Amino acid sequence: NDFSRPDAVYLRLKTLNVSYNLPKSLTNRLGIDNAQIYVGGSNLLTFDNLGLFSGEHDPEITGANDRDYPNVKTVTTGVRIGF
Repeated sequence: NDFSRPDAVYLRLKTLNVSYNLPKSLTNRLGIDNAQIYVGGSNLLTFDNLGLFSGEHDPEITGANDRDYPNVKTVTTGVRIGF
C-alpha cells in the first residue's frame, strides 16, 4: 500500500472562550451578586492551503490507518450566577 498525506500546512482555531459579566446595576435589580454569560468551543475551524478545511483529512491525525477519528467539534454555553 502507498500512503499519501495531503500538505500539512494548516491553521486551526482549537479553543475559544468568551464571557460577559452582567453590569452590577442589572444584577442588583435581579437580587443576585453577580452573573456571567459564557460561550466556549473547541475544534471550531480549520483552514488549510485550499481555504476552509474540507473535512476529508484531519491534519492532526498521525496514524496511517482508517481507525483514527477526527477531533470532535464542541460548543458549550451557560450562565454562572453568584448569590
